Amino acid sequence: MRDPVLLSVEPATEIHAVETATSQPPTWLHLLVRRHAGKTYLIAVNDGDGEGEIRFTMPERPERVLIDGKLLSLAAESPSFTDTSPKLVEKIHEIKPWLPGFGRVNQGFAGAILGALVNRIGLGYGRMFKIEH
Repeated sequence: MRDPVLLSVEPATEIHAVETATSQPPTWLHLLVRRHAGKTYLIAVNDGDGEGEIRFTMPERPERVLIDGKLLSLAAESPSFTDTSPKLVEKIHEIKPWLPGFGRVNQGFAGAILGALVNRIGLGYGRMFKIEH
């Protein structure tokens, strides 16, 4: 997964980082933002000169953030999330964008309709489509 993400040339959203304790950008944290296959990837590398809790802010609220494969709890309707950054640690944040005008309730409804349609024509739910919530 890393190579396609690192080599991607798709335009990526801007993500800003500040230490929660100081509200200042951490000089010891280096960010690389890439977009690949409909998701944004934030690679955060701590160079060892500091550590702490970081607030990452983007233009719009993400639907989901995975940090090294683990789901992060997000504040409702917030375009930011927090994470800790220990010394000399690299973390990969996989960010799935929120689909404007297509909220969680609508996604569930659309998934149910699509599932019923697929079942009706005899393909079996999930055989042809992977519906991700």
